[in-house]
Amino acid sequence: ELVGTEWARMNSPLHDAAFYRARHDAITRGGRWHGECWQRGRDGSDRLYTTDATQVRDRDGDAPFVVVVQNDTTERKRAEIELRQLANYDTLTGLAN
Repeated sequence: ELVGTEWARMNSPLHDAAFYRARHDAITRGGRWHGECWQRGRDGSDRLYTTDATQVRDRDGDAPFVVVVQNDTTERKRAEIELRQLANYDTLTGLAN
């Protein structure tokens, strides 16, 4: 569905422009970027993805494309935050354990 479209089309306002510049620079200089980033979905919601982005070089050594593989980790991250909250704070008072 997204083949051939600009990856920037999915940028989320949860990251500032400096984040996206740094990600782009890492791919341009090193040919690869791996990390977590928020991306805007087709329905307009922001989702957290574990992302692997790799430049693809042609026979001439040019790198006109980037292959991006993303795994949606939004629900897992929310569950981790909830478990951390339950482990460290009293559910009734909200005070630290």
